[in-house]
Amino acid sequence: MLLGSPQPLSAKALSLRLFFFSLSDSLSPFISFDCRRRSPQNLCSSLAETSGSGCSCAGLVEEGWHFFESMKNGYSIVPSQDHYACMVDLLSRSGRLKTAYELLKLMPVEPHAGAWGALLGACKLHCNIEIGELVASKLLEIEPQNAGNYVLLSNIYAAAERWLDVSLVRNKMKERGVKKIPGRSWISSEG
Repeated sequence: MLLGSPQPLSAKALSLRLFFFSLSDSLSPFISFDCRRRSPQNLCSSLAETSGSGCSCAGLVEEGWHFFESMKNGYSIVPSQDHYACMVDLLSRSGRLKTAYELLKLMPVEPHAGAWGALLGACKLHCNIEIGELVASKLLEIEPQNAGNYVLLSNIYAAAERWLDVSLVRNKMKERGVKKIPGRSWISSEG
């Protein structure tokens, strides 16, 4: 039993857990949950939650980068897609979009849509059209029927008041038969 796990962990799960625990030690003042109860499948989302609340503080991105690099160089652990996605998310949230994009391009395997999507969302947040266009192009190649990717790109253009580009993205959606599913919400009250 390693790190409080009731059953043996796969190499991938173990490396994710080690990466997360290394990073969570440096982020412990910002963590409001017991990360030891997280399953390996939830570690990346746990890191995203943690980095979201703590990455604006000085040095935390560097800490994450240090642990990511020491995993490879110090412990000979080959980072998985999830490790890369966690680092892309951490870098993206802190505004280091170019570094996050370069990290995705250097991955030894093809990044999954979730990693690209995290970066595209950050491009919207940080109003970065240049990287946003590159990332959206890749996402539309991977997930051509995912309306959310088109909408994010359209919103990036709208924030920059590039209305012609907004129109082109919306037209591309129509041409490809991609429809945005409208959001909905409701309130339930008793009495």
